[in-house]
This record gives sequence, C-alpha cells and structure tokens, in this order.
Amino acid sequence: MILVMNIDDPGILATAYGKYPRQVFGIAYCYVAKNNYRWLLEKHEDLFIVAHGEATAIGNEAPGTGLDISADGLADWLIGNLLPGGYAGSIYISACGTAPTFIGAVFNHLRNAQPPVKIYGSYGDCSGKIEPPGNMMWVLAQ
Repeated sequence: MILVMNIDDPGILATAYGKYPRQVFGIAYCYVAKNNYRWLLEKHEDLFIVAHGEATAIGNEAPGTGLDISADGLADWLIGNLLPGGYAGSIYISACGTAPTFIGAVFNHLRNAQPPVKIYGSYGDCSGKIEPPGNMMWVLAQ
C-alpha cells in the first residue's frame, strides 16, 4: 500500500509509482488525518509512505498547507489508524532527508511492537520516488 502524505502535490503519485506495476506497491491512498485505514492494509503487506520531508517532520512542501507531522505523531497515527494488530510488514518512508533522524525516531516509537516492525527511509533527495524493497535507496532504521 502507498500512503501519500503530501496532499499539496498531486503529481507525486505518478512519481511514486514510477516504472513498477501496481502489484509491487499495492494501491495508493491519500492521507486524511481522521480516516481509519486499518481495514486497507494486510497484516504482511509493506507500507510505502510518500511525502516531502526533513529530519524532523514529513508532509506537504508548502508551509501552512495543513500537514506537517513529526515522527512521534506519525507513529501514533499509524498505530491508531492504519497498522492492523500483529502487523508484520515493513514500513518504507520516501521523504527527502528522513534518514537517519526521522526514521530512527519512528522506529524508536514502534520499537516494542510485536512482531518487531522494520522501518526504512531514504538519504538526501528522493523526489517522492519509491523503489521496491531491497533497493539500495532504502536505509534501515536502527
């Protein structure tokens, strides 16, 4: 599943899907804070989050557009609104500059999840692009 969290940039979804078929990433959904997406994500399905980012927050690129979420805020939202009980997939966050600080903070917040959740992010400018698991763009949070 792809969760698009930069809702001020509609072209990001086309960039995120890139050259891969939908079977690689699943269906894309747009983040809405009050929505409950729990029934959309399978227990073993990987989650790909696409957003503009920095070391302390992800969300929209333009300031004041209503979405700027911290690592703790994202982790809390994932627990309360998206991750099914016993979630056993991996979370991939494609947002510029999120590794290692932002993804490390999300990992620390979810550290005690059972089973343990693996969280990956990207260094530098990823421009909203996502690659399949195993690609060298992904950095594992520790």
